[in-house]
Amino acid sequence: MSKGLIYGIALFLFAIIPLFDFINVYGAGGRYSIFIRAVFLFVVLLGALKTKENIQIIFTAILAILFGTFISFFNLLTGTISEVEFSENIIFLIKIFSLPIYCCFFSSLSLHRKMKVYKVSMVVIFCYVSAVIIGAVFSIEYLSNYGETERFGFKGIISAGNETASFFLIALFWACTVHLKKQSLISLFFLCLVIVGSLMTGTKSAILMNVILLTAIAYKRFGLKAFVFHAPAFLSVFFISIYIFYLNLSPLALLVDGSIAYFKFQLSNSASGNWLTLLLSGRDYKLEQVWSGFIAQHPQSLILGGYPFGRYSVEMDFFDLIFTAGGVLTSIYCVLVFEVLRKNQFLKKGPNRPINVSFLLAIFVVSFFGGHFLYSGVGVIFLALFFTVLNRNEC
Repeated sequence: MSKGLIYGIALFLFAIIPLFDFINVYGAGGRYSIFIRAVFLFVVLLGALKTKENIQIIFTAILAILFGTFISFFNLLTGTISEVEFSENIIFLIKIFSLPIYCCFFSSLSLHRKMKVYKVSMVVIFCYVSAVIIGAVFSIEYLSNYGETERFGFKGIISAGNETASFFLIALFWACTVHLKKQSLISLFFLCLVIVGSLMTGTKSAILMNVILLTAIAYKRFGLKAFVFHAPAFLSVFFISIYIFYLNLSPLALLVDGSIAYFKFQLSNSASGNWLTLLLSGRDYKLEQVWSGFIAQHPQSLILGGYPFGRYSVEMDFFDLIFTAGGVLTSIYCVLVFEVLRKNQFLKKGPNRPINVSFLLAIFVVSFFGGHFLYSGVGVIFLALFFTVLNRNEC
């Protein structure tokens, strides 16, 4: 199969992923997009293997998956994990190490093909963002993220609602990078659309993501010396704008009041009055239980991995990665990612560097305190595209 044909098939599959995500959400429970993403990854792997310069990264990623699978299989034989948990660990490893594979494929494309991928990416992002806003405006139940609870929030056509935040973190920095490059009304509209969409998700991280983005823009616009002076002004305008919308839009005010009441209830009950537990959505409790339970009984997991991710995940990517993949594979993963960044000159001096540095810091914060980012089926593709395609000055 020629690389041109592989590229064409991959581009087509990438373009129709939102359609299958919509079928998942509308069908209420189907997981049809898993199949299309698996086929897409396989096609991407075929294309990446045709490029000799990235072959070492690809084979290292494949060997890492096989090593992690062997450790989990050993745990299966010893009765430490079940067959279902074994399969969930394999899926987790594939999702994690798919990032360097995606990066190798996209970085190997010609500039002309990267431009086509970039245009399709813009359309796909627009579809996901628009679905969230449409769901919020028309109160479409199957696009909601929190069901019948009083909490406000919409996930649109993203099947797994807990992956909404990871997608919007990438989308926010993507739209910001595009606008800083294009400086057009269309790019400004696109950025505003993504900001509104992120706030419509109703997640705590949505506020944090926008704060990080505005801080990054201030850093980019005014430089490091004036950054400390201008950043508070940017953030003040942001929060004042939200408050003005809250006062003048009664439907929005009702939704926000419902969310506030929900968080107050959670603080008094589930979080036992602990603000840290509330902000982390109880992940600190999960970490404590996993650490004092499985990890205390199987300390080798910190080095070799094998923790049953599907049994009770911490939902903090950094810890889930170490427990499930182990310290050895986590180190290999970090090396592969930084090698990809180095090859694509992601941190080189230039106009994109302030935003790129801020983006990496945001990834670290979200991965350490939150979950469903590094192994997000939706987010990992756009993360690879951000590193390899959007980083090009021509895009």
